[in-house]
Amino acid sequence: MNNNPEEHSVDQKHTSTGLISNLLAKNSFYIVMIFILLFIASAGIGGISIAVILTILMNCIEWLTKYILPWIFLFYFIKLVRSYTRSKQG
Repeated sequence: MNNNPEEHSVDQKHTSTGLISNLLAKNSFYIVMIFILLFIASAGIGGISIAVILTILMNCIEWLTKYILPWIFLFYFIKLVRSYTRSKQG
């Protein structure tokens, strides 16, 4: 019997969370588009004006670009600067 720890390790792509995260990473654009279309269709069936939905959607996108995306950019910029300074140090 071989007690090799590599045989008993769980590969991430074989776990359910690894599979789900892999699918989300590959199909995130399509998932967002399907969600938006289903929301618009259900609101249209429910009697809510599509103009109101599009206005809300545009306000959400505007809010994301004003408040969330700069923080994401700052996070990756700080990581870039840290990796640059670490490569210069040694």
